[in-house]
Amino acid sequence: MSINATGAQYPIKPAEEVLPLVLQEKEIIFADLETTGFGPYDDITEIGAVRANVETGKVIDRFSTFVHLKIHKKVPAKITELTTITTEMLVDAPSMEVALTAFHRYIGNSVLSFHNAAFDWRMLQTKYALLGKTLSNEVICSVKLFKYLHPGLPANLDAVCEYYGKPIEGHHRAVVDCAWTAACYCKMRRELLEMQENGQISLIEGAVKKRQASVVSLAQLQESCQIYRISGWKKGNKRRIYVSTNFADIYYDLNDNVWNVSQRKVKDDLNLDVMVKYLLAAMGLSLPDFAQKYCPAA
Repeated sequence: MSINATGAQYPIKPAEEVLPLVLQEKEIIFADLETTGFGPYDDITEIGAVRANVETGKVIDRFSTFVHLKIHKKVPAKITELTTITTEMLVDAPSMEVALTAFHRYIGNSVLSFHNAAFDWRMLQTKYALLGKTLSNEVICSVKLFKYLHPGLPANLDAVCEYYGKPIEGHHRAVVDCAWTAACYCKMRRELLEMQENGQISLIEGAVKKRQASVVSLAQLQESCQIYRISGWKKGNKRRIYVSTNFADIYYDLNDNVWNVSQRKVKDDLNLDVMVKYLLAAMGLSLPDFAQKYCPAA
């Protein structure tokens, strides 16, 4: 069965289901995205994250990167007004593929938290699908957590920071929002611990098992990967070479010199570097020879 990651839904668990995780997990990565809009075809412009010890409230380390525009030519004026991120700031930024690969290394299998996780999680999963990956981290939504603790109160980040006594500064820049989210989360966690001590909530003991993603190996490719067809494609100035296999349909973008996945056909994640090296070796071609041989006609 085909795995269409971009069209799949990525539900975020309600607060009640993640309470054991909130109380047990000592280190959380708080992440946030800035984007050109809210749809699946919008670009990520910035990725920020902080790893925090939620018992001490101390930030351990940070991750921050701008992301070069992939789909859009410029950042919409309303987004620049909101985030201060301009098109010029992204010109020399890492490509989406490079930025997401670095972020994937940073988060590993850690528990993640986002403020309004449904948006960030869906956007990340949509973009990681282009790399043949599905994130399997446990996710805590701090909006849902705040609403669980304080039903009826506004739960946007400004309002939550105000509730806990400190107005947010530098809002709508990814790593800044992450630090504020982490601070508020620590206060929510302390409220839950007090509720547990007072017998207001009762949680089943036991560690939460984290899921591990399985990745297609070189041995699996060598054993059963079949190339169905190779075809060039162009539209305006865009040029791609598509390679269809029984594991995935992938394409080489001749403009950006990157590989992406158009459709994954297996449940396991793909390592695009490994898959491309295998396919080129199976065809007996170097990347420049492959690009020259299958480049769509002008």
